[in-house]
This record gives sequence, structure tokens and C-alpha cells, in this order.
Amino acid sequence: MKVAIVTTIRLLAVTILYFSSFAVVSGALLANVSPQPAPNQPSLVLLQVARALLWAAIAWPIVRMMKGKWWEAGLAVALVFAVTSSQLLLPNPLMPYEVRMTHLLETSTSNFLFGWLMVLILHPQITQILLKQSA
Repeated sequence: MKVAIVTTIRLLAVTILYFSSFAVVSGALLANVSPQPAPNQPSLVLLQVARALLWAAIAWPIVRMMKGKWWEAGLAVALVFAVTSSQLLLPNPLMPYEVRMTHLLETSTSNFLFGWLMVLILHPQITQILLKQSA
């Protein structure tokens, strides 16, 4: 029962972290592009919840594989998440060079920080530390 509660809290925290990160980044991006109609809010929330769980599913095996300290797993997940932006290095007819490089810097940095924070939520050592402090 305790494991189910901790897992639920972790997934909820990951979802909140991802959704708040999306809100900050998309707000900055939308300020610099032409106005478009707002997407359907309920479907956007469901999409973001699904994406947050997908990111958690990517991070979880890395966290579980790493046998070292929590910060080593944090660095590994953060680097894996940051590398996902590398497709912006390839020429793209939809994005000029300057936009791609700016977006590469923005997304790799935010993905790195997101990966690091996700490990703080998911790693068992952090959970043990928090449970000891609350007892």
C-alpha cells in the first residue's frame, strides 16, 4: 500500500513538473510567433499528462539501472534528455538556422534540467532520505 501511494505521488509530481515546464516554455515560444487559435484545453491537458508519463517511462529504467549515487543517475538522465534535442542540428526547411540554434539551446537546457528534476522525484535514495526526514 505504501509503495502504491509513493508511486502515485511520484507520477503526479512528474506530471505537474512536466506540465509547468511546458507552460513556461510554450508561453515564451508563443510570444515570438504569429497568433494561432488556442488548442482545446481538455485535450491539451490529456496530451501533456500522456507525454509526462512517457518521459517518466524513459527515465525510470535509467534510474533503476544506475547503481551509484543518486546524482550519477541524475546526470545520466539529464544528459539523455538533453541529447533528444540534437535533431535540431540537422538542416530543416521549416526552421531557419538562427531559430534552430536558439531552439536547440533552449530545449537542450530545459530538457537537461527536467531530467535532473525527474530523478529527484523518481530515485529511491531520494525517497528514503525524504521518508527519514519526515519520520
